Amino acid sequence: MLQKALLTQEAAEAKFQVWLTEKTSKITSKINQKAQASKTEIEKRLEAEAKVKEDREQALAAKRAKSLEKEAKLEASQEEVKNEEPVQEPEQQVSEEPKTDAIVVSLKMKKEDCFQLGYISKTHGFKGEVIFLSNGKTSIKLNKLESVFIEINGQLIPFFIESLKQATATSEIIKFCDIDTEEKARQLIKCNIYILSSLIPKQNEDNFNPF
Repeated sequence: MLQKALLTQEAAEAKFQVWLTEKTSKITSKINQKAQASKTEIEKRLEAEAKVKEDREQALAAKRAKSLEKEAKLEASQEEVKNEEPVQEPEQQVSEEPKTDAIVVSLKMKKEDCFQLGYISKTHGFKGEVIFLSNGKTSIKLNKLESVFIEINGQLIPFFIESLKQATATSEIIKFCDIDTEEKARQLIKCNIYILSSLIPKQNEDNFNPF
């Protein structure tokens, strides 16, 4: 009976050893498979990275080659231009046109040829605007004009109108070109404003003497 029990225990231990060996073998095989798969994956990734790097280098090399080719063509073209003899073009006679500077014209302008519309009464704001008071002797509107003459020190100087706003029935707010500060605008206070008499409707010329 004792001998049978010992045989049974030995058989059980033998089976256990067989099972343990098989289990260890399976675990080892599984570990090796995972290691191999991981190694293969790493190799594939490295190969892909190497391929991307190679493609990038080839693209850069092609770009550099294209740039060098373009520079070479440009240098060759410049060299050809240098080697070409300059063509002597005949000199053109430029006829000088008479100056029509507005200020020069205004110095020759006489009051007898002009019509007084009114005068500048005061400044308006800080950006060079002024208040113009009409004498009411003509129906002509300043918003129909591009420029007027302002009498400064006895001379009629042309000023271009930049903007114009109606203030009252007989006054307007005017902004002249190049008059962009209150200090400049103050110099125009009490100055008379004129236009060419030819711009005044006939009935106004017949009924009004501006002087």
